[in-house]
Amino acid sequence: MATPAQIVKELFGQELPSLAEQMETDPPRRLQTDDRRQKWQRPDGKGKGHRPDKRGRDDNQTWSSKDDLASVRADSAFLLYMETRPDQDIASGPYQPFTNRFFAIAQKWQSIKEATPTKLDLSLRSTLLLAYMTEFHERLSHALEPNNKETCVKAGWLQETPNAPPCWTYAKWDSEKKVSTVNTSKTPVTHASVLDAVARSLTLLGDSGLIHRFRATRPLAAEYESNILTFLMLVSNRGQEADQLFSVMALLTDCNATQLMRTRFAKERLRRQPLAQTLQREADNLLRVTNPYSSSSGSQASTANRS
Repeated sequence: MATPAQIVKELFGQELPSLAEQMETDPPRRLQTDDRRQKWQRPDGKGKGHRPDKRGRDDNQTWSSKDDLASVRADSAFLLYMETRPDQDIASGPYQPFTNRFFAIAQKWQSIKEATPTKLDLSLRSTLLLAYMTEFHERLSHALEPNNKETCVKAGWLQETPNAPPCWTYAKWDSEKKVSTVNTSKTPVTHASVLDAVARSLTLLGDSGLIHRFRATRPLAAEYESNILTFLMLVSNRGQEADQLFSVMALLTDCNATQLMRTRFAKERLRRQPLAQTLQREADNLLRVTNPYSSSSGSQASTANRS
């Protein structure tokens, strides 16, 4: 019986750059679908996007609900910052953004579910994630080939040292220069470890219960005006397999191996919601006005006492 990862690979392989050419030369491996069905129509209104997932968006929740979820997300949520435009430095290379593929995969997923629902027993979020990680695994599998390795080493993503296996470096953000740099304080991770972790994720992601959420912060589209498309991934925090998936995501967080997908994985930090921040500012202002011994009024009080 085919695994969820194999089903996604067979049904959506033509949408994965690393597999498209291979599948054209190997048609018997494909699961046939009727491509003549009517495509989705772009909705009226502003913007270029289309959101196939019709569930309510986060901004429909109340602020109190968001505050309740903030601490949970801090333990189980990851952010994937995906580039939407090709990097000019590697424009001719294989490591191009994957963001425009999501829209085509979502369209095909909807088409299959409507025509032959028994063929695809996977949620949209699981399908998108499995497709993404399948492409990531393919790119990793070929990353050590001479031309690809040269690109990775030159960019600082991959590190080679004598008598040691190739290792992927970690990145950190330089707030002054506004650029990402290699984090020399964090030990690089071996290529084999990253490859094994991504392969493990392809097994784990077949269980849709391990992923509570995977969606973009804006509607999926064939193209995007902004340079970055952000995805929120919420991992279950219960069970051994959930722990394994969390470990995979933690390993990939800030790891430059994800640059093969023109993506940066980040752990979501615990942030106070805008309403809570506003209330805190008002409280601080009130404290400064009413408390003569606060730090902001301390200098004025000292001057008055000396006088």
